[in-house]
Amino acid sequence: MLHRALDGDAQLPLEYVVGRICQEFHCLPSAAWREYLSLPAGFLETIIDYRNYAWAKAQYDAKGQRTSELTDLVIEHDFMLVQEGRGHAQP
Repeated sequence: MLHRALDGDAQLPLEYVVGRICQEFHCLPSAAWREYLSLPAGFLETIIDYRNYAWAKAQYDAKGQRTSELTDLVIEHDFMLVQEGRGHAQP
């Protein structure tokens, strides 16, 4: 069931994964499916995760906004870098 998968309690249905690839890369399901089959397992999902992280970081850097649960991870990484002396602190 999709609801359980979105809560992290089950594997996402393949149809949902293909749909997310279509949405993210603006392509038809047939093209998404071909890419999904031709690339290493998890590659497209990682790209989507990285894009989401980059968006959350950009929102946090620009406006200090918490736009998603990824923002907490961005903040955590930012503070780790500050502690290492390599980053900048946000207000």
